[in-house]
Parts: sequence; C-alpha cells; structure tokens
Amino acid sequence: MSASRRLLLRDWCFASLLATALVVILVMSGGLWRLDNDLYDELITWRPEAPSDDIVIVAVDDESFSQLGTFPWPRRVHAQLLDELHKAGAKVILYDFLFVDAGQDDAALAKAMSATHPIIPLYIEVPGRNGKEVSVIEPLSIFRPQGVEVGQANLYTDKDGIVRSIHLLEGADGLLWPHVAALVACRAQGVACIQARRTQRDGLTRAAPFLIPFTDGKARFRRVPFSAVLEGSVPASFFRDRIVLVGMTSPSSGDTFATPLASVHQLTPGVEINANAIQALLSGNRIVPAPNWLQYAFALIPVWLLLGSFLIARPFLILCSAVVLCCVIGGTSVLLWGSGIWLSPVAALAGIGITYPLWVGRRFQVATSFMREELERFRRDAATREHAGFVGLDFADSDMDQLRWAIAQSRNFSGFLNDTLNGLPDSSLVIEPDGFIRMLNTQARALLGDVERRHFSVILLLLTGGQAVADETAIPGEQALPADITGTDGRVFDVRWSRIHDGAGQLVAWVLRLADVTEIRLTTRQREEALQLLTHDMRAPQISILTTLEQSAGEVGEEAARRIRGYAHRTLSLADGFVQLARAEASALNLEEVNFPDIVLDAVDNLWPQATAKHIDVDVRGCEQEQVVRCDRQLITRAVINLIDNAIKYSPPESTIACELVASPSKVVLSICDTGPGIAEDQIANLFDPFRRVEENAVQGAGLGLAFVRSVLRRHYGTITCKSTVGEGTCFEIVLPR
Repeated sequence: MSASRRLLLRDWCFASLLATALVVILVMSGGLWRLDNDLYDELITWRPEAPSDDIVIVAVDDESFSQLGTFPWPRRVHAQLLDELHKAGAKVILYDFLFVDAGQDDAALAKAMSATHPIIPLYIEVPGRNGKEVSVIEPLSIFRPQGVEVGQANLYTDKDGIVRSIHLLEGADGLLWPHVAALVACRAQGVACIQARRTQRDGLTRAAPFLIPFTDGKARFRRVPFSAVLEGSVPASFFRDRIVLVGMTSPSSGDTFATPLASVHQLTPGVEINANAIQALLSGNRIVPAPNWLQYAFALIPVWLLLGSFLIARPFLILCSAVVLCCVIGGTSVLLWGSGIWLSPVAALAGIGITYPLWVGRRFQVATSFMREELERFRRDAATREHAGFVGLDFADSDMDQLRWAIAQSRNFSGFLNDTLNGLPDSSLVIEPDGFIRMLNTQARALLGDVERRHFSVILLLLTGGQAVADETAIPGEQALPADITGTDGRVFDVRWSRIHDGAGQLVAWVLRLADVTEIRLTTRQREEALQLLTHDMRAPQISILTTLEQSAGEVGEEAARRIRGYAHRTLSLADGFVQLARAEASALNLEEVNFPDIVLDAVDNLWPQATAKHIDVDVRGCEQEQVVRCDRQLITRAVINLIDNAIKYSPPESTIACELVASPSKVVLSICDTGPGIAEDQIANLFDPFRRVEENAVQGAGLGLAFVRSVLRRHYGTITCKSTVGEGTCFEIVLPR
C-alpha cells in the first residue's frame, strides 16, 4: 500500500470517528432543539384541522368574574353548573378544577358529581411537600364517588416556552396516572382507558409522550361563559351529546401558555390545549416522537453512507452523494410525519453538514501540503539559492500544471527584488545574519562603492574617512552602528535597521537604510535657534523695559510710559505666539486620555478675570457628562483658551458668549459664539493664516492665535471652521475625533 493510500485511510478513520462522535453528542444532548422545534412548528401548519363541533368549552372568563365575583367560587356554584350540564345531556364532562381542600357546600358538589360523573384533575407538585422531590395531591375522597375518574393534567413547556406535548402517563412514588385528555377520549369512545398503574421507579416519572397536532390557530373551540350557563341563556342543545370542558380561560388566571400555531402575542388557555389533545386522540391524528434507537440510526446511517463514498468516489460524485442524502433525509422525515411519527431530520442534516466540510477541508490541506513541498524544492534550486526567500503564492487550484506555472513565475523574483531595491530613494543594503553585505542598491553603491560581500562594519569606515575602526566580528542589528553618522563632507545619515524573516519565522537577513537627513537636521537646528532667540533673547529686553518703567515711575511721561509699555507687551505677545505656533507644528505630542469638558471648564476659569472685567457671561453647556478624548492636554487647552479669549476681546461689555459641547461616539464638537462686530465673508478664508487680524486697530494682538489653533487641531486630525455675520457676531466650531 502506497504512502498516499495509507494517509487517506488514516484520515478517513479519523474523520469517521469524529463525525460519529459529534452526531451522537448532538442527538444525546439535544443541542439542536431550537431547529427541531422550529421545523416541527412549520410542519404542523401543513395540515391544521378545524376545531371539532363535538367539543365545547365552558369558560371561566372575565365576564364570569364580573358576574360571579372573584375566584374561588362557592362549591354550590360548581354543583349548579354540573346540574345544568347534566340536564342538557352532556356526553362527557372534564371539570378542570382542583378540589383538594374541604369547604362549604362540599356535600352539594359531591352529589352533583355523583350524578354527572365528571373527570377531574389531581395536582402533581414539584418540588413536593415536606422536603419530598415530588408530591401527588389528589382530590378529596368525597368528590370521588363511583363513576368519577381522576387523572393528571400537567402541561410542560419546551426550552423556548412553548407547549407542544403531553405525557399520557405521569406520576410519582411508583404510581402513574393517566392524563385527563386520555380519560375523556376513552369515555367518549366508550372504550376502556389506560388506568393508573404501578411502577418501580421513584420520584417524578413520565411515560407515553404525545405530540399535540394543534388545530388552526385562527379558529377556536366553541365556548360559552360560565356565568351564561348558570343564567340559563345557553340552550341545552349546545351541550347535548358533546364533550364539555370546564376551565379557566381568563388571561389573568395564569393558566395560559404559548402554542405553536398561536400568534406571537396570543396565549392559549390550558383547557383549550386539553381540547386539542382530546380531538387528536379521538380522530387518531396522534403524533408520537420516534424512539431513541431510531433517532440515532436516522442520524448516523446517512453519515456512514457519505463516509463510504469518500473512499470510492471522486469529489464531484461525493458532492452529489451529499445532496442526494440530504434530500432522502428530508423526504423520509416528512413521510414518517405523515404516518404519525416525529423524527427530526436536523441531526442527520447537521451530520452531513459537519462530515462533508471536514473531509473536504482535510483533503484540501493535504493538497496544499503537496504544493508547499514543491515550492520548498524550488527554494533549494541552485539558481535561486543565493537570494533570500521567495514570493509566497496562494493556490486555490489543485491542478499540477498550475503549480508548475507558479514555480516558473517565481523564478523571476530575483529581478523583481533588484528593481525594488534600486527604486528606493535612500541608500539601502541587504546584510546577512553573519554581517556580510549580500545586496545593495544603486544609491548605496554610489555612496560606498562596491562593498558587496564585505562586512557591514566597512560602512562606518568609509563614511568617516577612516576615523572609525572596522570591527568585522560585529553582529548586525539596531545597536551595531550609531543612530546618526556624520560623513567627512558634513552630510548626516540616519541609520535604520529592518529584519527579514522566512516562512518559519527565522531571521534570514537585515535591511540597512542610510537616509541623508542633512537638510532636516539643519532646518531643525535653525528652528531651535530661532525659538531660543524668541524665548530668551527677545523676551529678556522687553521684560527689562517693563521693569525699568515700573522703577522709574514719574521720571517718564505718563503718555510715553503707556506707549512704551504697550509696545513691550505686544512684542512679548508676538514672541509667545510665535513660540507656541512653532511648538504646535513641530513638537512631539504628549497624548493621553483626557475628559474634554474639563479642558473647556479650565479654559473658562482661566479667562474669568478678563470676562469679569467686561461684565461678560460665558455660558457653558454640554459639559455635565464625561467625554474622553485622546489628545495633548496642554495644546488643546491653549487652543480653547485662544478661542474664548478672542470672543471676550471682540464681544461688547455686558454680553454673553455661548460655549456648547456636543459629543458622539466618534467625535466631540465645541462651538464658541460671541455677539461681537462679526467678520466679513471675504476675510474668513485667510483668517487662520499667521499674522492675519481683523480690525487690527480695534483690539491688540499678534495675529498668531488662530493659526496656533488650526495647527493644533490638524495635528490631532481635527478641524476648525468659522461662521460670521457682520454686526451680529462670530461662531467658531472645532471638531476633535475620539
């Protein structure tokens, strides 16, 4: 036997064991109960029966409560109803009430029962009384004269809260009681019925499950109010030779349940569920669940047939087999349903749905492994052994010609790699793990010369003009060379390393990039010198001027001192604004989680003196709840302060500035509106440019505040917009992503 055949048999055995185990678990655990129930509910809609005219219900409904008072009623009322039904000639009476406690007029009710021979329920209580697992509470013996039959009337819901079945036998303590529906059906047909019988099992015991084929949910069994029967307003012909069920139908009684054919918001009284069961028993339209052995066989046999096809059929025939088996499973289930046996096909279909993808997936994995072996042989080919790695291909076709074509195309990778490396704008080299240069692009060759196959330490030696020592024992990596290398011609190179791994995650090479950052470094240095000039060299003289004015009070004329002081402050403001703008554009952001309403409130508090001086009210809205954003707190706070400060400067005294914060899951929006003179529409477009000011003679300033705000928001991927009407005011709106 070949190795491939042995692999096939091994995989088949594993798939068979796994599929069989999964199907057995599904059947045993009932894990597909929801699909089983949905399918059952759909099937019973195919053949709904109309409610039989031979079954009528005397309903204890809301009308009866209004006429007779709250429940429970005196026993004489029940006795009176039984007498009326007896006079009318009712064929069988199911009196669906519990009489387990003594009360007044018990004798009258017992006499009525002795005459009418109704069927009455007992009560199976779970958990039981006095610490028992279950207790059976039977009616009082006075209500069980000769001819009165007692049965259980328990209804249980499935996991989805819907009643679909009853148990014809149920009980506890070794005694099984027949269901009242079975007793009614037997008496109506005049045949002997299942009697209470002994069993060896302890605790709650159920037997003879029975699925109820409910009648059409749009129609109901004929019913009359309890009170109407007592009043004599129902003719005797309504009950003559009919099965009469007396029970609760009021929604407030608590004895209502969801059923398959009822509408979503409609509940069915328990007495009507019993009527459905009685009609099914009388008509022979009963449905019983299949025995366990048949459920297992029905789920496993199709799976085993499909598994057999895996060994003898081609893929297309296997797919056809799976489709045919699914059709056979569904058809068999429907045929058995028509014969009164409920055998759900869901587990069998799930078995097919599990087994087929499991096998196909495994065979695809085997084919993929074969293709990988072919590609591995190509990797070891002498023509490509000198180059690291190759382009991986995602194959979806098992044809071997496609594989060979892919291998032929992969041989062109070497040329593609060279073109890619040469297309990089910076000097780039590929270095082997042992430190020797394997490849370099055109830019690196122009910078270093022909250094291929030499140790990478020669790079430092060549760039520094021999001032550094080449250590050929050095291992490539982030620490192998300085982060910046300054060449003999003054150029500065930024050194960056990147790893290259093979498919197994092993390091196969390093990529070294030497980027010429001379101009960037020069620009950075010039900017730092300018900032130093502004922050110290320009500020210090202005502060000295202000200090001298303070110390020379009276020596300089008041008007001249005022002007000098104004010029000094304006120069300081210009220097501060320029420094802030430069840092906003270039400094690294210190991002943190910040509550944005705190920033707004801090800005308002910071400007409280200026607002108070002009008797301006800053109305803040939308800051009651926490709205977290990720930002540089210092920069965003300064931006908000600038906007509110501008609003205070340009607003008339005793006015109001509106600050409103609106948040959504993706962003926060802050609008700041004043009632100042407004801005002409033709000035708004250039409003955020540096040194741009509106009405420059009205309010002093350097014209850098709005430029700073726009720069900060851009670095946070936010926006700022301005809307203004001349003579009415201006509104700035900033949007910051969360």
